[in-house]
Amino acid sequence: MYKPQNTLIIKFIKIILTFSLLIPTSTSHANQNNEYSTNWVDLFEICRKSIETKKSLDKFGLRKLGKRVTTFPPITHPILTDPIYPGYDIKEIIWEKQNSLYNIIEAHHPTSSGKTRRECKVLFKESYNEFTMKHETEFQNDFKKLRSRLVQGGSYEIWNPDPIFSTNLGFRSARLDENRCVLIFGLQIENRKDRPFLFRLYAGESDMCRK
Repeated sequence: MYKPQNTLIIKFIKIILTFSLLIPTSTSHANQNNEYSTNWVDLFEICRKSIETKKSLDKFGLRKLGKRVTTFPPITHPILTDPIYPGYDIKEIIWEKQNSLYNIIEAHHPTSSGKTRRECKVLFKESYNEFTMKHETEFQNDFKKLRSRLVQGGSYEIWNPDPIFSTNLGFRSARLDENRCVLIFGLQIENRKDRPFLFRLYAGESDMCRK
């Protein structure tokens, strides 16, 4: 004999099962969004401490992906015998952290003195089309909180580069280090629709170091 309550029970079970299947997807997406504004802090601190101590990266939890060299040709002018600016190579080592959206890039830039200038960057492993203005604002707020905490210690001062990107925040060491060098740290984001996307957290020696 047909019982209406059985049909209602079956429908209720189907609703519960459907809802339970949706929960992991929603949670995963939320974790990915949260990772934009939280996971980068540890990697940025690895960069900052490496630059400040002039030691190699703390490689715990990192996996080396490889090396690359980017060559920039000299800038010349037809009426000049010598180049306006000589060509140079930037040597980089790429590291990744498992289950992170980011890579760490160690870079060595040549200087006029013949020595190298170190830089450490945190970049996305790949570009993300879902990166929104909300994400950019979260990065700005989190970076400013980190910056304020460090500046309060007295070893740093707020320093914002020219606003050539939609976000260009920074701070720098308040005093010269033993190499008479100012250390600079920053967050750069370009998220405007009419420009190529850019995301970069960096720590490095300024190009005005007197070594």
